[in-house]
Amino acid sequence: MRFLQRSDLRQIARSNSRRLIEIKADGAADEKFSTMLNGPDPIPCHKRSAPNPRQGLRSAAARLFCVSKALACHSSEMTRWPDPQRNALNALRAHGQARTGGKMNALTLDGSHGEGGGQILRTALSLSAITGRPFRLVNIRAGRRNPGLLPQHLSAARAVAKLSGAIVSGDRLGSTELSFAPSHSPKSGSYVFDVAEVAQRGSAGSITLLLQTLLMPLALTDVASSVVLRGGTHVEWSPPFDHLVNSYFPVLRRMGIRVGAELTRWGWYPVGGGEVVCEIAPPGADASDVLLKPIEMLARGPLRRIAGRAVAANLPAHIPQRMADRAQACLRHVGVPADIQPQRVTAACPGAGIFLVAEYGELAASFSAYGRLGKPSETVADEAVAAFLEHHASDAAVELHLADQLLLPLTLATDPSVFTTPRPTAHILTNAWTIGQFGIADISIDEGKPCRVSIKPHDRR
Repeated sequence: MRFLQRSDLRQIARSNSRRLIEIKADGAADEKFSTMLNGPDPIPCHKRSAPNPRQGLRSAAARLFCVSKALACHSSEMTRWPDPQRNALNALRAHGQARTGGKMNALTLDGSHGEGGGQILRTALSLSAITGRPFRLVNIRAGRRNPGLLPQHLSAARAVAKLSGAIVSGDRLGSTELSFAPSHSPKSGSYVFDVAEVAQRGSAGSITLLLQTLLMPLALTDVASSVVLRGGTHVEWSPPFDHLVNSYFPVLRRMGIRVGAELTRWGWYPVGGGEVVCEIAPPGADASDVLLKPIEMLARGPLRRIAGRAVAANLPAHIPQRMADRAQACLRHVGVPADIQPQRVTAACPGAGIFLVAEYGELAASFSAYGRLGKPSETVADEAVAAFLEHHASDAAVELHLADQLLLPLTLATDPSVFTTPRPTAHILTNAWTIGQFGIADISIDEGKPCRVSIKPHDRR
């Protein structure tokens, strides 16, 4: 793990015959960069097709080269925070110091609390980097079949340490205790993080969860950043790439964060080998004088359409076709257009899954399911459709998985936010507890169906 220097990009470019994207200094770079960061909202997931995996490295180099040129030509106009926003980030760190008498004593967190998974670590890493508050996490994943740090968790710790110059102890595979003490505010830049390097073998450790850990610290810096992440892009127990671009990113953009990502290689369990290139930038010069805008999502609006893709990697064409056909058939009674496209891709190992996005009037909700050996394609489609139908029947605005992922960004807004979700899950309750330990917001989650989630950031003005 290291900074990706411009010389590295040039060397990559020379090693490939494909011509890199040329960006002129007359505003074309600004347009190219803005298109990715402020892309369509939401993005129909069946149109997010990835290039051939052998072109992934070239695509990543081209994308980062494009960003580098944009920063060089337009950094003063496009990527600087307005002064009130930079001051607001400083206020977050000052707030943490005030609560601890200026000493910033380390928090001690119990990693077995609540759901007891890796989200406690990821949220603590993000908030520690942002607030400057060190922490010590014990009993990491204590209740799991394989307790302690796995490659994706260790990758997150080392990646956030790179951003914040943190002193880390216990950062080894299998460790059940970790101490993390940042030495400075997160630094923007161009980064490359590979879960396989940490695992010292092929790994399908989730890079979407890793990206969510890095995103908020980088979004609060003063210039744009680009990140290349390698590992698992579509694996169980983590949000697929499609969920990020179709549901998670659009809400962040509504808050003022400029973020976009490109899938350059698919990564499935168990080998991984996928790659995502992500750009994260602060708001433009016309941004309002708040750090992040609060969100009110009590109603989702009418369902307009359902889109999606049924994907198979290194498998026969009938597999994605059967998933797509079954999903289309199951969704006919919903009463809106449904467009599920079959897609075959190449990857480091076989994999299959279906990824749906329900486009409501106010926001989009994502649903997915994965195949495995011996599992019929029709069953995979049934699982994804069942998840959508459960959400649709609830009348809640925010889908279950998106709900716990939004707590951290909304905690960092300067004013209260509120949304509804079908029911409180162990994940959202545990994430709320973790955020509460840092003392920067009050989160209340009622027991209704749908349940109402309120986030009230502490006054940092």
